[in-house]
Amino acid sequence: MDIVGKNEPTQGGQQVNINVAEQPDLKCQECEGIYFEQAVRFKKVSKLLTGSPEDQMVPIQIFRCMDCGTPCSELMPEGL
Repeated sequence: MDIVGKNEPTQGGQQVNINVAEQPDLKCQECEGIYFEQAVRFKKVSKLLTGSPEDQMVPIQIFRCMDCGTPCSELMPEGL
């Protein structure tokens, strides 16, 4: 599979073809699984911090290994 598009890196003004099949897989740090699924983690933010009448729930999208369930640290938003 070749990836070619408008937002590709260019080299000397020419498009660069990248064969995704030749690139390394991201692997789970626990079991080396290569398949991940989306999950949602929620953070509860105090009403004292937001100035709203109630505490706020903030959803955070994460990815976890489909084999062992370990969250992928490389894809985790910063600060979590």
